[in-house]
Amino acid sequence: MVVVDTHVHVGLRNYVSVEELLGRMDEIGVGKAVLVQYRAGLPPPGNTDNSYISTCVNRYPSRLAAVCIVDHRREVALETLEYWVTEHGVQGIRLDGTDTSPREKLAIWKKAAELGINVSVSGNISPLAGIARKLPNLNLLVEHTGMPKVNGEMILKLAECDNVLVKFTTGGLHSMSSEPYPYKDAQPFFRRIHEVFGPDRIMWGSDYPPVESREGYAKSLDFIKKEVGWLSDNDREWILGRTAMKVWRFR
Repeated sequence: MVVVDTHVHVGLRNYVSVEELLGRMDEIGVGKAVLVQYRAGLPPPGNTDNSYISTCVNRYPSRLAAVCIVDHRREVALETLEYWVTEHGVQGIRLDGTDTSPREKLAIWKKAAELGINVSVSGNISPLAGIARKLPNLNLLVEHTGMPKVNGEMILKLAECDNVLVKFTTGGLHSMSSEPYPYKDAQPFFRRIHEVFGPDRIMWGSDYPPVESREGYAKSLDFIKKEVGWLSDNDREWILGRTAMKVWRFR
């Protein structure tokens, strides 16, 4: 089974180099990863210079895929997104659930659907049900286990939309837990997500390198491998790799 980490960050100034990421992946047995452009420490919408992550993917195409950030508020946003997708092979865009375009509200979402890429969704997810129904062919990948600290249990209702998937991170549980790792008081929430979405719509992500300041990279993987006893071997295969391999392409 190939393990795919669907939520990592790289950056020469703010995070780590791709070489450091790949070294850590090799240490704990992660085969492939999705580089998600970062937002932390920057004003919205985050880092719109996607040159480094696109270079990383071109250097390691069998191991990496990329999610860009485009300033959806600009008039040239649609053309800019198409540029990163067609010229640099970016496979996704990162948007807040409430992000809209200046003239037509869902223009950036519709452009993602037209280009056949994924949307990695952060922040407030209250508009997602409507977006999912209007754009049924657009994969909406909700970050950090639905971000329960922000959205409560809203993610559970989104299971009704077949094109909504969950990116599970231990950080999502950490945010709602009052206990140390493995966040046993928050594990029932993950079980409910598993029940309504099924393992084939859940994909693991570590949130590396921020996860290193919490439980650490290896433990974020061990959570699925070892800590959740009610998961079957088949469940683990889907969550750790098979779901991601349906959604992301690695050359």
